[in-house]
Amino acid sequence: MGIQGADSGVIELFGKRVRRPDIQQKQRIGYVSQEQFFYPWMQCHYLGRFVGRFYPRWDQAWFDHLLNMFDLPPKRKVANLSQGMRVKLALALALAHHPDILILDEPTSGLDPAARREFLELVSRQAHSEERTTFFSSHIVEEVERIANRVGILEEGRLCYEGDVDTLRHTIRKIYFYVDEEPVSREMLDTILAEMKADGCEILADHSEGPEYIVRADPGVWDKWESHFPTESLSLEDIFLALTVDRVYHL
Repeated sequence: MGIQGADSGVIELFGKRVRRPDIQQKQRIGYVSQEQFFYPWMQCHYLGRFVGRFYPRWDQAWFDHLLNMFDLPPKRKVANLSQGMRVKLALALALAHHPDILILDEPTSGLDPAARREFLELVSRQAHSEERTTFFSSHIVEEVERIANRVGILEEGRLCYEGDVDTLRHTIRKIYFYVDEEPVSREMLDTILAEMKADGCEILADHSEGPEYIVRADPGVWDKWESHFPTESLSLEDIFLALTVDRVYHL
């Protein structure tokens, strides 16, 4: 969005490599920030007319339809809207000019569970109906798991993973090193871990109470190890923690 300059690198946006998006590119982006800043004295309907002057593709009829769909009173002043209604108003403003890309920066922060679920459902329906690329940033992993089909996990600026959710679940799993319901010996465990290293596996986290490990491996490698030891699929939150917080060492 150009709000903060990049330390390094470039952005590829609409087929062009840029350091910061220009006005024409911003006009093709819908943006909802974590906090909404509106003129408090403006009514919802008038705010749309004001914002619409910045966008060549602004569709006032569509904005009015969005207000109705989101149950936003057109003549109510922004100052009299609840937090949830302000977030929905921001989404209506972001969608009314038919953006090619929608960027949501933790927009559900501060919403109660009912309002958060309603907002996510609105975003999901819009993404599918308009076939629009939507970037959604959130620390509430449950939200991401509910609506995303591709995820990127960042830890201190390092990209730990980027790809589809199903592949992530197939590559990162928990494995239990037990034989006949008894944990393997330390000597056998060391041998197993050395062989997993040779297979290209990566240990993300271990369990202090037993030989249970969270491991990242290619799906084909998992086929081999699942025939010897039980494994378990993990939630996206558990995977996120394994990649960012619980990582112990690399094989």
